[in-house]
Amino acid sequence: MRLQNLALEEENKGLKTKVTELGRSLCWYRNHDPTVELKELKSKVEDLEVTLHDGELRIEQLEAQEDCVKGELHQVKGQVRDRDYIIGEAIAQIREIAKYVRDLAVLADALSMMYESVSDKGRELALLLDKVRTLGIRAKAYM
Repeated sequence: MRLQNLALEEENKGLKTKVTELGRSLCWYRNHDPTVELKELKSKVEDLEVTLHDGELRIEQLEAQEDCVKGELHQVKGQVRDRDYIIGEAIAQIREIAKYVRDLAVLADALSMMYESVSDKGRELALLLDKVRTLGIRAKAYM
């Protein structure tokens, strides 16, 4: 009998706990209107859907801009390649001219010695040849 009483008391405690929990739940449900909460949740979901849609639109815009920028980059790379080729050609021509001027300077040096003392025209020619020699010296910087 005593065991039976203990078992009943134990069961009674469990039932009291459940009654307390049910009372709390009942209070909570009485204080909260489920339709209001449902409307709030629906509003939040709609806001999130709008934000998601805006994000998707922004991604599409950025992808379009990326394609445009890639095209411009490709075009600029082509222009740089073309410019580098032209600069290379110009440098090659400048080197050829500098070599030619240097060769002229050597000839001018020899001719200026020949014509230096012969006449006024010879002296004039010697001055011109000296200028060519000076150009030849400056042209060495481009060699």
